[in-house]
Amino acid sequence: MKHYMFDGDSFKDLGGFFVAFGKMINGEGGYFGKDFGSFDDCLFGGYGMETPCTIVWQNSSASKKWLGHEAYYKWCQEQRDKKKYLDEEGFNYLTSHIAQAKNNSGRTMFDQIIDSIKSVGNRSAGKVKIELLLND
Repeated sequence: MKHYMFDGDSFKDLGGFFVAFGKMINGEGGYFGKDFGSFDDCLFGGYGMETPCTIVWQNSSASKKWLGHEAYYKWCQEQRDKKKYLDEEGFNYLTSHIAQAKNNSGRTMFDQIIDSIKSVGNRSAGKVKIELLLND
């Protein structure tokens, strides 16, 4: 099984996360998504990550800080402004999450990323296996 090591101290914003993750998978300058949607797509294969694999996210507490409510607020706001939702329910979901994040409550961008990685196995019907370990 392939093991990847990811350092939560290696970036300070969402854009930096994508750069650092790409570097971990594909080396310096490596690509593994430029935004959350493309990152999520890359998790399913074809972009350099060998599966089954384990990703060890070192210093994850630093990532929680940089990928907190403010980052989630900005991301939800962008999705809503760019009309990246499927229907009225999606619009209402984003609107409620924007309000929560603005008040430093509810989900964070860190939560969104963690859920995306951890759910790949179920969403791929078991074809892609990624184990995620968070180390502070």
